[in-house]
Amino acid sequence: MATRGRVGAKLRVDAIVSDSYEVGQQIGKGAFSTVHLVTKKDTGEKFAMKVINKEKLGIEAKSEERLKREVEILKSVRHPNIIPLHELFETDNRLYLIMELVSGGELFQSIVDKQFYSEEDARAVISHITSAVEYLHERKIAHRDLKRICSLRARTIPSS
Repeated sequence: MATRGRVGAKLRVDAIVSDSYEVGQQIGKGAFSTVHLVTKKDTGEKFAMKVINKEKLGIEAKSEERLKREVEILKSVRHPNIIPLHELFETDNRLYLIMELVSGGELFQSIVDKQFYSEEDARAVISHITSAVEYLHERKIAHRDLKRICSLRARTIPSS
């Protein structure tokens, strides 16, 4: 069971995950999930593992169906500005999503830290976001939760 409320906390995971991945510290937390740094045992490659607690989610037929649809979408999309799903593990109580590790932090925070944001900087960011949204819309997929907190940076924004 995860230590509650502390970023940096370790997580005990089911054997289906721990057989393949070494679980590191917690690097993020949401209402129904936590995100942990993991290392693939056979390659040493680092990933982010999102752990969705189905009990907290209150899985009812409608919620479970929505979650399954989301996972199917993640498995099907391939775009340079959408974080890819590499692997998926599911148990009765948890869903483990192994995703590319994005190290640049949240977009909003990088904008705040930079203090001055040029039109050129804004154009580059908006271009990446609209490219991803256009890709989804071409496939009849609506994001429905697009906000600054959902936008991550693959790298930090260079200083002007």
